[in-house]
Amino acid sequence: KANFIMPEFLADKNNNFLINSINSKSKIYGNVYALSDIVTVESGSEIYGDLYIVATQVNIEPNVVIHGNLFVTASEVNLNGQIKLSAYINSKDVNMNLYSYIDKDLYLNSQNATLYGVINRNAFLTIDNALTTMSDFKVNQDLKVIFAKDFTFSGKISGNAKINAKNLSFKNEA
Repeated sequence: KANFIMPEFLADKNNNFLINSINSKSKIYGNVYALSDIVTVESGSEIYGDLYIVATQVNIEPNVVIHGNLFVTASEVNLNGQIKLSAYINSKDVNMNLYSYIDKDLYLNSQNATLYGVINRNAFLTIDNALTTMSDFKVNQDLKVIFAKDFTFSGKISGNAKINAKNLSFKNEA
């Protein structure tokens, strides 16, 4: 299995190195390691390996498929794509949107999170401030909220829920 290294770089006027270009519907066969200010994986792209990102902002667009695990440390994460294994996210703010699908587990450590989409197995969440799950949020096994200051729940859990929250409310978004 090969690791991906982008060969063409440009330096801007501040001597920051930038990726020159990449096809909008990229297929990468191997692991990807990205260290950048903003990382966007565009709709239609596929990564046949793990994706490791350290960035200020991360955008995984709809119709993206990561056939491995996702590892992210960022200030802001917007997740819309499919993760075929597990996602490990450490971020200040996380938005897991309607098109998000994680085939295995979600391990999330964040200050604030808004979650839609499907987690096919378990979710382990530690949220310093506000955690909101929407009506389209679904966990097919267990949900464990290790801590959340304010947790507003809507959605479906097929297994057990263990919740440690200072303020907990249930919202029906019919």
